[in-house]
Amino acid sequence: MVASSTTDADLFLSVRVLDPEGHDIRFVSALDPAGVVAHGRLRAAHRALDAERTLPDRPWHPHDRRDPLTPGETVPLDIEIWQTSVVVPAGHRLAVTVQGRDFEFPGEAPGRSRTAST
Repeated sequence: MVASSTTDADLFLSVRVLDPEGHDIRFVSALDPAGVVAHGRLRAAHRALDAERTLPDRPWHPHDRRDPLTPGETVPLDIEIWQTSVVVPAGHRLAVTVQGRDFEFPGEAPGRSRTAST
């Protein structure tokens, strides 16, 4: 569910793994050499679902129309988090971050390039 003071909003979901001390563990992916485990995103005005193509774990958004938000009104959003496979060691935790922009690890300046050594 989401509500906004505007007629549209972008939502970015990031699944992270934290070590026992709460520090992020970074993962190599096709898009990022030192990133999160998985992510998903959706523009709220494109929240319409295709009922025939949507699966219980995979919403299908046709992106064929724009449904503006009504400021202050709460609406449901189905956001697919891209599938992945990783073994999380005992003592580690999963964290889900929901933001209105791409995820950046704490302490990183916006737009700064991440590397595997960071």
